[in-house]
Amino acid sequence: MVGDTIWFKAYVTIGSKHQLSALSGAVYVDLYNEADSLAQSLKLPLVAGMTKGSFVLPDSSSHDGNYRIRAYTQWMRNSDPAFFYDKILGVGNSVANMSFCKISYEYSKDGAKDVVTAVLTYSNDKGEALSNRKVDYALFENGYEKVFSGNKETDNYGQLKIKLQGGKSGKLQDKHLTAKLQTREKDIVVKDFAIKSISTQTDVQFFLKVVLW
Repeated sequence: MVGDTIWFKAYVTIGSKHQLSALSGAVYVDLYNEADSLAQSLKLPLVAGMTKGSFVLPDSSSHDGNYRIRAYTQWMRNSDPAFFYDKILGVGNSVANMSFCKISYEYSKDGAKDVVTAVLTYSNDKGEALSNRKVDYALFENGYEKVFSGNKETDNYGQLKIKLQGGKSGKLQDKHLTAKLQTREKDIVVKDFAIKSISTQTDVQFFLKVVLW
């Protein structure tokens, strides 16, 4: 919730062996806000491959939405940023609204073409599914250019699926999806999701583990 503190502990490991690594002396942890802009950044010393820290979400400057935590070491910068620790967290506002939404992705094939489907899951503050709710959605690139739009209703599990399109660039990275859900009280709840490094190809490598509590 807005006003809360995000606590975390980080483990830096040797990817192939999953053993704690002494190769790096510090880990960098970035917090991106609901607009996917860098809100806070920490440089934390590593002791035997471990460290811990926190981010405060102040009432005065934080808003509800989907935040992103990214963590990496200087050594990891030699590789592709897709291998950085990267996790989306839903941050709510108990005063503003009681609707929550998280995003996940499904990957499939249409002939030789890769298909990426965004799965939005809506729930209330009790974790109950917000089913049969109308959602208007649109995908944007370059901040404001609309790639496509549409509307659907959530199913019995509070979910709806949207097939993503690449637009002019043909790529999904660096776009954002806006979804507007209509509540039973006719209020509109707006959620924005930054579409970042998503891939249809599985490449499992482990460099950094961050545990949140």
